[in-house]
Amino acid sequence: MDFAAPEAVTRALAARAAHPVYGYTLYPDSLFDALITWMKKRHGWEVQREWILMSPGVVPSLHAAALAFAQPGEGVIIQPPVYFPFASSVTNTGRRLVINPLRSRTGVTGSTSPISNSALLRAHGSCCYVRRTTR
Repeated sequence: MDFAAPEAVTRALAARAAHPVYGYTLYPDSLFDALITWMKKRHGWEVQREWILMSPGVVPSLHAAALAFAQPGEGVIIQPPVYFPFASSVTNTGRRLVINPLRSRTGVTGSTSPISNSALLRAHGSCCYVRRTTR
């Protein structure tokens, strides 16, 4: 047997559904506090809350970075192996993809040197998605 939902629940759902964004739109203070603490402990960075901008996800952020830091036709460096949207965020925004693969040292993925990234930026790019590897 089915029962009608309470009127208060129906009203609350209708009010929420009327908002055009269904993603994560509210961020508790504890999230900002956790990010600031993590950046301090992990990297020694003193991050201010007003510097933090939230994004609905990694892929929209990759697209926003390509749009913000490179003009159409300019190069954006990626360092595969990476999540495939790193490449598609470059090409989908009309930027030129520049590949700088990570090297393997004794079977473990390593990193390229800052010098090679700098040289590639001078020759081909405006932006570089840097991937930090941890062991």
